[in-house]
Amino acid sequence: MIKFILPIAALVAAPALADPLVFERDGLKVVGTVDVQGDTRVLRGEDRVSGSQFDLRVKNGYVTGVIDGQRVGYPVPKARPVQLASR
Repeated sequence: MIKFILPIAALVAAPALADPLVFERDGLKVVGTVDVQGDTRVLRGEDRVSGSQFDLRVKNGYVTGVIDGQRVGYPVPKARPVQLASR
């Protein structure tokens, strides 16, 4: 479950309307939605590899919610630097 922590940092700045959430990282294949409710970002979806479902809320630098039926809560991690390939 901890693998969800790293991608969350990139999603805090996600668009304001419910948008599709699709990414592959660290062996995860995540699909879901990102929605904004007031000053809270709501992330819902599942990991297609394990079938784990998640319902997370990000507010004031903290993530709370449920991953695969288990309650979680942790500070939003700092974003990892992104390295772009060039020609």
